[in-house]
Amino acid sequence: MMKTKELILHLEKKKEDLIRNFEENYKSLNNTIELLKKELKEETKTIISETQKIPFIDSDNEFIRGRSIPESIINLLKNKQRFLHNKEITDMLLLKYHNKDKNRFSRQLSGILSKLKKEQKIVSYYEGSSKKNVYWGLLDWLDENNNIKIGFEFFSLV
Repeated sequence: MMKTKELILHLEKKKEDLIRNFEENYKSLNNTIELLKKELKEETKTIISETQKIPFIDSDNEFIRGRSIPESIINLLKNKQRFLHNKEITDMLLLKYHNKDKNRFSRQLSGILSKLKKEQKIVSYYEGSSKKNVYWGLLDWLDENNNIKIGFEFFSLV
């Protein structure tokens, strides 16, 4: 009977040791998790901060550093594979040329778009009779009747 009592005491002691070790490991693990969360927050802040410094380069490589505005317009149209409204082009290019005034940049783009049209690098397509509803695309996106081919349609902003 004595041996059983001693065994029980010994096991009770082991149980207390296990609980104590578990609690210490649990606290340590929790502290490690909290430190990693703080570190992750700091890394995320750094990544966001660094990303904001980079001129817009999306996953489709719409824009590549050093490209001119006309090249960026043509590349943007090729990438989007549809006719784009002036406003869409302006908004998308402002992501690259973020230091530009939107109104001034929009006027600048109008001149560049007209020049690209004269050079027959792009075409304009009017929705309705309003000159404000002009969409820009590539020449081969129109059929022989100057209608937009299926798959290159614009998203109406009207």
